[in-house]
Amino acid sequence: MVLVRILEPDQFDPDGGCFNSSAFTPSKSDKSISAFDLACADAASGGPCAHIARFYPERIPASGAPVYYWIFDPGKIPAPQAPTPKAKVKNHRVVQSRSKSGDDCHQGIFDLSDGVRRRFFKTGHYDEVTKRFIDVFRCNGGRLEKIDTTADLPELYAAR
Repeated sequence: MVLVRILEPDQFDPDGGCFNSSAFTPSKSDKSISAFDLACADAASGGPCAHIARFYPERIPASGAPVYYWIFDPGKIPAPQAPTPKAKVKNHRVVQSRSKSGDDCHQGIFDLSDGVRRRFFKTGHYDEVTKRFIDVFRCNGGRLEKIDTTADLPELYAAR
């Protein structure tokens, strides 16, 4: 399974050149990190941009500015480290649940420690060595655009 996480423009850090870890934070209501299944979205809506427009229209800026998202494999989220050899640690869980907007492709990621969450997002969406984004995309006026470097994000720098 491959998941899609919508990224907010205000979660972009122009000084660091990438999205900050608040873009991959659990909700206060159900304590899960929301995403949706890419294959399911392709089947249900014809792709992530159409799926976002159909089920998450509130995430589309009123100005018509682009919507950003990150595609990732939750199976690559590392297991948490136990503080002691005998300590029991919860592994994260990915749970399908219908969203409030009726999205049956919605998935919640539960039981992800803050340290693992921050490291996974930081290294998962951006390569600090090459200064390139990893599987970050933009829906821009109905067009899907892959984001490779900060040069592809002039609108996020202009908004600051």
